[in-house]
Amino acid sequence: MTDSFDCPRCGAPVKYNSAVQGYLETITCPYCSESIIIPPSMRPQPPAPQPNSSDAEDEELSEELLEAEKQKQTSPTPDWQKEEAKIVRQQKRDKKIGTAGTIIGLVVGGIALIPVVIMGCVAIYAVISSAFSPGAKAAAGHITATRTAQSEVFSVQNNWPMVIQDGFNNNKLNWTTGTDNNDRALEQKTITGSKYIWEFTSKHNVCEISFPDMPVQKDVLVSVDMQVTSTSHSQDDKAGIVFRHSDAKPSFYFYAVSPTNGSFSLSMYDGSSWHTLINPTTSAAIKSNQVNQMAVSMAGSQILLEINHQVVGDYQDDSLTSGDAGVGLNLSDAGINAKATFSNFYVKAPQK
Repeated sequence: MTDSFDCPRCGAPVKYNSAVQGYLETITCPYCSESIIIPPSMRPQPPAPQPNSSDAEDEELSEELLEAEKQKQTSPTPDWQKEEAKIVRQQKRDKKIGTAGTIIGLVVGGIALIPVVIMGCVAIYAVISSAFSPGAKAAAGHITATRTAQSEVFSVQNNWPMVIQDGFNNNKLNWTTGTDNNDRALEQKTITGSKYIWEFTSKHNVCEISFPDMPVQKDVLVSVDMQVTSTSHSQDDKAGIVFRHSDAKPSFYFYAVSPTNGSFSLSMYDGSSWHTLINPTTSAAIKSNQVNQMAVSMAGSQILLEINHQVVGDYQDDSLTSGDAGVGLNLSDAGINAKATFSNFYVKAPQK
């Protein structure tokens, strides 16, 4: 049976399993590494000596229990547990003070929001760690807490200074426009009515990208309103945001939405081949056959994906370190008629 009690030092919940910890009187807090006494009411009573048990067996059992405890004490505590414990302690302090503050600090790379005291108000903070990357094991409650923390990060990043903003009232940022009948598609790109409109008839599989004039950035938040329609029924026919693009290879990340099944995906082109980072994943946040607000942030190696102001995915990758940002369209086969409409494009970055 697993019970829990609060650590007297950090206030974090400490789990105690009598079947694992046995009759030991102390346990190590996995959050602050404090050695704490297990409440007597939780500890099982030692069984009465059995006439057939030998001293050698008792000694072996004790050694196994002591070795298990020793390993727990010497094993490194995962970073996300340490950071989660900080959040627990901060929240308890906030309850005692009875005030709430504004999240104002950010350390990019980790990505950590730093608690700051201003005029007696303690700012609640959140941390994104490597535990949030795909493949990390977490309970459902921890996943929920993670998404909340990621939304807080997005909120802070949205206050970064604007690098470029385009309402597509003209083509002052020199996006690719015009008609091009090439070996892969008949394509037409126009900027009209506050929209950047792409119309394609594919002759082959095609991935088309376009970029405005903008300075190269490392950490960015990119957002665009996008609607795409297609005669295809493949989830690989999609459109979205291209970021950390470099002309040198060329290479880039591609965050896209498919209109066919309401899915999003994340991939990376390294200059010679494609790598799927997040497989097509359906999301209730996607509005079928409507305009969807898409946003992606990348700080250090941490990528966060947002649809209609809701965080839907995350990934960690440090393959590409900097570049510009734009929009893209992917069609998987020949004979596909597709139309993608982009509006309200902007890029933000932390102040240097």
